[in-house]
Amino acid sequence: MAKRKREDHQLRICNPSCGLAPDSSSGGEVHERELLKALSPLADVHLLISPRKRVPTQVRSVREPLWPPRGLRWWVTPWTVPLAIARCVRAHRPGIIRAHSIRGMGLACLIAGRRVSLPVLAHVHHLDGGRLAWLDRFILQRVDAVTTDSEFSAGQVRRIAPGQHVISIPCGVGPEFCPDGQAPHPLVLFLGGLKPRKNVEFLLRVWRRVRVPGAQLVIAGNGPEFPRLQAMATDMPTVGFRTDFDDRVKVALYQRAMVFAFPSLLEGFGMPPLEAQACGVPAIVSQSGSLPEVVQHGLTGYVLPLHEGTWADALESLLTDATGRGAMGGAAAHWARSFTWERTAHETVVAAQRLSGGR
Repeated sequence: MAKRKREDHQLRICNPSCGLAPDSSSGGEVHERELLKALSPLADVHLLISPRKRVPTQVRSVREPLWPPRGLRWWVTPWTVPLAIARCVRAHRPGIIRAHSIRGMGLACLIAGRRVSLPVLAHVHHLDGGRLAWLDRFILQRVDAVTTDSEFSAGQVRRIAPGQHVISIPCGVGPEFCPDGQAPHPLVLFLGGLKPRKNVEFLLRVWRRVRVPGAQLVIAGNGPEFPRLQAMATDMPTVGFRTDFDDRVKVALYQRAMVFAFPSLLEGFGMPPLEAQACGVPAIVSQSGSLPEVVQHGLTGYVLPLHEGTWADALESLLTDATGRGAMGGAAAHWARSFTWERTAHETVVAAQRLSGGR
């Protein structure tokens, strides 16, 4: 009886999702997966997801399938998802609708929220403009509140939706990302999606300037830029590519590295630099987007302008100065531990409760 009473007083969230696969390395999907796992003890989350999508066992309340099973896009979801949300509302009486992907689910959640008289809490990783910028603006000006991963992305929202209530809630890092106590290899690691905004071409140009005997650069990831980047590195024997890895291998890659390099042009948060720091690896990142919020310049790594010579000097310094690198790595691991998914989940619940009125 006591357990049922606690559950009755839990916040109930209707959460349509485009995906949160257990083995996905996509930043948005990792955020959704880890947040919902951490939310499970704090809120009753009614997850709406296509039947063919895989879901971690720790995420409960998978109750309403979304159709079609594949191809969920912004022009499809407004026709199908509001019906599933209405069924969820009738069956489970949630107090709020959460739209994790504003382009995938935002419009559908907005339509459903108006129909069933529930507030909509939207989440934004970052805004990248482009041909669907009008859709971002339309949704963000009309939802009831917005959460973001960083102050940078919160500023993006405020610029296109003045007066909107925006709450910045940083991402977390799991306990599996930690130092292993072993001596690292003379290795510089990049890990992330190989797409233009990740700016890996810049890193390859920087690497041609680095003069440290025995040092290697490993580019871990996959995406549309892979063939072009691989072709650029054909005459660079100290550059390797890794496209097949799961979370276990990802942790091992971080732990082997001396330095993590991430010259991205746009990040709403930057989870790979945080994961690397949690493993005791100093991170060198660009000054773009939210990255200055994730890396403490001069303490846990370097936040640098995109100048090839500056990056090459920083890489050489960290690869050759074991004492300085060790002090920076220790500070990085300590700093990263302040970012937890439990904190992310707690602050998300607080934001949702303010909208739901305790429902």
